[in-house]
Amino acid sequence: MRLSLLAAAAVGFAIYSGGASAQPDGPPWNSFGGPASDTCASCHFDRPPVDPSPALSLEGLNEAVRLGGTYQLTIRLATPELLSAGFLLAARWDGGRPAGRFVAGERAVETSGAAVRSIRTEVSVPGAAEWSFVWYAPDDGGGEVSFFLAANAANDDASPLGDEIHLRQVRVPLQ
Repeated sequence: MRLSLLAAAAVGFAIYSGGASAQPDGPPWNSFGGPASDTCASCHFDRPPVDPSPALSLEGLNEAVRLGGTYQLTIRLATPELLSAGFLLAARWDGGRPAGRFVAGERAVETSGAAVRSIRTEVSVPGAAEWSFVWYAPDDGGGEVSFFLAANAANDDASPLGDEIHLRQVRVPLQ
C-alpha cells in the first residue's frame, strides 16, 4: 500500500512538473488574480498564496494618476526562499475591462495591452527580484484602476512544489 502511494505521488509529480515547464515563456495571461481570472496558485499549488504580500511591491504610481499619463513602474519581490521568480500584472477598470497599456522596459518582460509578465527570471541579489516597464494610463474615463499583481518566489526546481505565490492589489483613482 505504501509503495502504491509513493508511485502515485511520483506520477502526479511528473505530470505537474511537465505542466510547470510547459510555460517556459511566462505565466498564462489570465492568471493575475483579478475578476474572472486564476492566480499562479492554480499551477503552483503547494501552499496557499500570501495575500496581500508584504514581500511584493509595485512602485512608481502616485496616489492618483493622470489620464494619459506615463508611469515608469517597478515590481519588487523579496523573500529569503526566492531562488528564481516570475510575475504577472494586469491593469483593470472596475468591472474587469483592461485599463491603459504596458510597454516593456527591459528584455525580461513582455506585454499584451493592459497586462505585462516576466519571461525570464531576474534575481538581482539572493532572495530578491525586480522588473521595470512603462504603463500608459488611459486617455479617457474615470474612476479607479486596479492593478492585480501575482508573483512566484520559486525554489528553482522546475516543479509546482515548494514555490510561494505572492499577491497584491493596488487601486488608484484617475484624474
